[in-house]
Amino acid sequence: MELLIQEGANVNHQTRNGNTALMKSAINGHIVCVKHLLAKGASVDIKNIDQQTAKHLCEAARQKAEKRQISTEKRDKFQQKSIDSRNTEHKEKLTKERVDEVLEKFKSVLAQIDAAEKTKVDAGIKKDDALDQQDTLEELAQLREALRKKEDEALAQQDKLQEELAQLRKKNEDLAEALKQKNELLGECQGRLSS
Repeated sequence: MELLIQEGANVNHQTRNGNTALMKSAINGHIVCVKHLLAKGASVDIKNIDQQTAKHLCEAARQKAEKRQISTEKRDKFQQKSIDSRNTEHKEKLTKERVDEVLEKFKSVLAQIDAAEKTKVDAGIKKDDALDQQDTLEELAQLREALRKKEDEALAQQDKLQEELAQLRKKNEDLAEALKQKNELLGECQGRLSS
């Protein structure tokens, strides 16, 4: 499997029935394969044509194994009556151990899938938080830009007002000079009229 993945095989490739390698590994209780596929990015959300995910399939296989254990126990009890009890006890012990082993594998597979789902949810929450922070930063950048434009407008208006003030001072000086000249002329005219 590792070689296929290294060669670029898609870990989420689906068969005609929509099953993935993760689904097949989960059904068969191959915990090592499940861990490896999850580590390589296999999706736990993909559904097959029956709308079942790897978790659904693994749970169904676990339930089937439990039923098999129950029917095996019933069969062994029936056989125990007709066959040597020592032989049956040994066989029953081996069968029960094998079924328990299979059930443990399914529990491990389910635990791995649950962990992957939790990681995905946690990553989704972190992504949402990061997106919220990014939105906040973008809003701050927009506010800074708007504030900079307002400052530029205020500075331009201040420059314009200072220019107008300078023009008014110049006009005031010109008027003061003209008034002074007028007063001087008026003084001269009055001096001539009185002489």
